[in-house]
Amino acid sequence: MTFDQAATRRSPSTRSTALGLALAALSFLGPLTAAATAIPVTLTVDPTQSSLTVSVSADAPIIGAISGSGTSTVSGTLDADVQGADTLSPAISATSGVIGLSDLNINLLDDGLFGTIDIATSGLIADVMGTSVTGTLAGGLFDFDLAGWTLTLGTGDIVVSATGLAQLALPSNPLTIDASSSPFAFDLPSPTIANALFAPSGPNAAIVVVLPVDISSTIDEFGVPASISLAGQIMLFGEVAVPEPGTLALLLAGLAGWARAGRARRS
Repeated sequence: MTFDQAATRRSPSTRSTALGLALAALSFLGPLTAAATAIPVTLTVDPTQSSLTVSVSADAPIIGAISGSGTSTVSGTLDADVQGADTLSPAISATSGVIGLSDLNINLLDDGLFGTIDIATSGLIADVMGTSVTGTLAGGLFDFDLAGWTLTLGTGDIVVSATGLAQLALPSNPLTIDASSSPFAFDLPSPTIANALFAPSGPNAAIVVVLPVDISSTIDEFGVPASISLAGQIMLFGEVAVPEPGTLALLLAGLAGWARAGRARRS
């Protein structure tokens, strides 16, 4: 008896069972294979779609409440690990990243009686870190709650200068704050929902991530407690390789093909 004859003599129930098991195993193995290995990817900030408004407020001695804001363009990269890019449960974690802010000039006070207080920033760079987060499918996009991820302004300078009576509100004039010695840490609050799109691009999957930012921190370096907040969005894009099927997956595909062939002979 040849192999083809043996296959033809299999009962319909045997072939149906084999096909069902093969397809079920394939549907299970695809996500499992993809999720087994974390694939590194570098996401690049799109500066044309990314900006952050930096706001500063404080209660200055004698003067009272002062505040001001400025909008910065954003650049930089984020190195991340992606698991299961071709599944319904992808996961992403930030291994390291740098987000650069363009230089700003922010006026906090311009008063005919008290004078002026201005802030000038230069070379501000935030380090980004975050643990693994699994996405959930919502409206064709994946939602990632990045609560607990951190942005730390640890590079660059902030210079505060004053004129007139406003000079009395500063411990020194000008006051220079080096972010490398006095970093400002911001924790992303819960929830912070980032939207991600995974789209086929040849052997890879293109990734577009939109990260909303609405964070604040209180610092004492101005001589009085001051609130600094960052608000806006950061858009990043990149590509991640989609894992090829493993040997077992190919074997199961062959089994499914054999079962289909048996059904064709029977008909």
